Amino acid sequence: MTGPVLMPVGGGGGSGNDEELYGSNKFWLWPLPLGGDTRLVAQWDELGMKEESVLIAGDQLGAAAANVQKYWAAPLPG
Repeated sequence: MTGPVLMPVGGGGGSGNDEELYGSNKFWLWPLPLGGDTRLVAQWDELGMKEESVLIAGDQLGAAAANVQKYWAAPLPG
């Protein structure tokens, strides 16, 4: 797979009943798309969720990236 990869970060929480399921999680998108809009696509067959998507405006990603704080100046030794 090429292009940006969206990965879960940390734990999430959720609750639900027989009719609905609610949850939240945080994700890390890397690398950031270079420009334009990005479509996020999800599907969860086991829960009967068909493929759904949402369009994220490129200016929203750019505004969020402007608030990123750099914690390390160089890669950590491996």
